[in-house]
Amino acid sequence: MLVSLVAPTQLSWASPFPPSGFDDAPPSKAPLPPLPVTLAPVTAPTPPEPAPSPWRPGLLAVVAVGLVSLLAAGAKARWRGGQPDHTVAPPPLRPAPVRRSCASKDMALIEGPSPFCIGRNEVTVREAGGHASATVHAPDGGLRGMDRLCNANREGRGEYPVNCIDWHAARAWCRAHGGDLPTEDQWLRAAQGAHPDALFPWGTEAPSARRLNACGRECQRAWQGTHALYDDDDGAPETAPVGTFALGDSFPGLHDLAGNVAEWVLGPGDRPVARGSHWLTQRIEDVNLTERAEYDGSTRAPTVGFRCVTPHRRSEP
Repeated sequence: MLVSLVAPTQLSWASPFPPSGFDDAPPSKAPLPPLPVTLAPVTAPTPPEPAPSPWRPGLLAVVAVGLVSLLAAGAKARWRGGQPDHTVAPPPLRPAPVRRSCASKDMALIEGPSPFCIGRNEVTVREAGGHASATVHAPDGGLRGMDRLCNANREGRGEYPVNCIDWHAARAWCRAHGGDLPTEDQWLRAAQGAHPDALFPWGTEAPSARRLNACGRECQRAWQGTHALYDDDDGAPETAPVGTFALGDSFPGLHDLAGNVAEWVLGPGDRPVARGSHWLTQRIEDVNLTERAEYDGSTRAPTVGFRCVTPHRRSEP
């Protein structure tokens, strides 16, 4: 009997060695059919839209050129003549403030649009010297027998204000000393100081014997028929030494702009005007800084004196 052996078309061995005989061959195994696999298409994620840049190409170019120019200028400034320049540019100079002052400590500087200097006191008999005596004894002026009240005629009155002097003589004295009589505006600015609404040089408080030399109880005793401005006694039935009533000073530190003697000033058109109250003032309205009186330039009275103004000095710090 013939035996026909047919080798299998596909064998799978568990052993790594070839078979030694068919009897030892493992049973043949048919290959497994492939599993049906369906792969879904993979879609790549869409990247987010980039935020718009604030730097446009043209602007970037301008910035780049500017930086290069600055670097080049800095390098050129640091190297001059082949040597490094370590100097630092100084800051821009500011205009120095102008300092204003007066030629004498006896003058006070009044600041403002048109600064000026004004006497802290009324001109005294000592300062005026022979000029005061000459004007007191002038034949005109109509003192009417009151020349005994003129300070230039009396002993021991050197620190008292000059009175009994007319407007022309007072102005001539100021001019001879580098100044002039104050204008009404200058006088008022000095009297009101930093308080343009002030009624009196010291402010708004009522006049009293501690603030000015006007007509108090002493005035009633010395002068029959007078009325007291205040009930106190200020101790001066006539004029008093300048600067006696410091509580009545104006805010720039000027004495006797109210009381003692009224003062000659330049009115409109350089007319003679007297401003301020005096030692015989009896009504509070007459102490008000707005009060004024026009006189003839040759008038002389024991109740009127003067003070001067001068230009201020400018100096650099």
